[in-house]
Amino acid sequence: MKEVIDFFRRLHDNNTREWFDANRAEWTRVKGRFADFTGQLIEGIASFDPTVRGLRPQDCTYRIARDTRFSNDKTPYKNYIGAYIAPKGKKSGYAGYYFHIEPCADSLVWCNLLSAGAVCIEPTVLRSIREEVLDNGAEIEAAIKKAKGFRLC
Repeated sequence: MKEVIDFFRRLHDNNTREWFDANRAEWTRVKGRFADFTGQLIEGIASFDPTVRGLRPQDCTYRIARDTRFSNDKTPYKNYIGAYIAPKGKKSGYAGYYFHIEPCADSLVWCNLLSAGAVCIEPTVLRSIREEVLDNGAEIEAAIKKAKGFRLC
């Protein structure tokens, strides 16, 4: 993973098309390394959540190019890499597991994240999740507190 972290640290400091084109071969290696890691993560999660079994890394990872059309930030590439592992992949609308590597404001520190949940939820599904949390909030909170290294945000 060191190769992935080093690449994104340098991309963070040199986020231009020219720099990226000059380092495209390294990006290809980094992307492959992260895909290998994502495959292992999928297998690990599938050992306790069979709904993600059979996913491929490309079903769960995102492109590096940013859509800058409506953004004030015109840097062409994302400063991070992530994988969203959910039943039927990243665009399924299902809750899943997200792993993220990104440099923080201080380039010596990394903002890494492993989380679980749902994003861009349909209103009826969101209502159902909220009702579940209301009905079972104490049990959910106790389970998170019991898991070492995890916290509610």
